[in-house]
Amino acid sequence: MKLFRLTPAAKRLLSVFAIAAAYNSASGESSSSSYSVSSVASYTVSMLDRTSKVISTVFLSNEPAPAATVNTKYTRKEWQHWIDADKDCQNTRNEVLIVTAIDPSSLVYQDRKRRCTLVQGKWLDPYSNKVFTNPTDLDIDHIVPLSWAHSHGAAGWSPSQKRDFANDFQNLIAVHLKLNREKGDKGPTEWLPPNNSYRCDYISKFDAVVGKYYLKYTSSEKRTITKLQDACNKR
Repeated sequence: MKLFRLTPAAKRLLSVFAIAAAYNSASGESSSSSYSVSSVASYTVSMLDRTSKVISTVFLSNEPAPAATVNTKYTRKEWQHWIDADKDCQNTRNEVLIVTAIDPSSLVYQDRKRRCTLVQGKWLDPYSNKVFTNPTDLDIDHIVPLSWAHSHGAAGWSPSQKRDFANDFQNLIAVHLKLNREKGDKGPTEWLPPNNSYRCDYISKFDAVVGKYYLKYTSSEKRTITKLQDACNKR
């Protein structure tokens, strides 16, 4: 028979049973018999030991279960991105390019009837403050990188939560691919856009996404972010 670990509450209850049994035994003897504290305690321990072996099959552990095993290694394929949520043939990447174009009339589609994939337009990359017309020169950056989110509280998210985060327009921006790849999975304590005039906006957007998804900075990151925000507030 499989025995289960006793909970603290069950152990306390067993102690009560054992002590009660000890005193009941004592009361059944001759009134002239004397029982020392030590003898009662000894009896109680013995009773507890014997009783626990029987009742342990009944009292199942109610201690908190170990945390569910979480894959702590970041895997990009777990974060499904560039989906076509509204089934209009334009995936998230193309929709970001469409809504961020500085001149909508400049947009040219590969298929002019279905208007699914962009091949030309005009976009201002806030990281570099440069204008681009070829969408292949642009990446759609996750302001809060997927890997950064993973290591700051999102590792245990469900597949749907990861998908929603990876396609959230609030966390997406069209930028020069070179700068996006230079940034990698760094947070604002390690990397900021080379365009100084956009840095405060970038920090604000990053922090807003962190708050929206209840992600957590490390203590040192939080101190640095606070200093950066204070500096921005003084500008």
